Amino acid sequence: MINAANLCIFEGRISRDPQFSTLKFGNENVEKAIFSIAVDRALSSQQRQKVKNGDQTIKTADFIPCSLIGAQVQVLRQYFPKGKSIRVIGHYTE
Repeated sequence: MINAANLCIFEGRISRDPQFSTLKFGNENVEKAIFSIAVDRALSSQQRQKVKNGDQTIKTADFIPCSLIGAQVQVLRQYFPKGKSIRVIGHYTE
């Protein structure tokens, strides 16, 4: 169950190829995936104009690190290579 206080929804593109590994829990092997999503920032019209004019000091995207464990890893492996658009719903931890 997801704690509503930490609920996050990120939509963007997978910024690098996911890294897959296997974890051992008792007698079971569980798959794990680590990847990151490039999420575009909402820019003001003034910021967009500066970026259009070549200003590289304005950050246009954030890179959100993500991890999956279990059955969802197979879906990521099969359908979401680098560059593919994705929406992730989960909780944020530091």
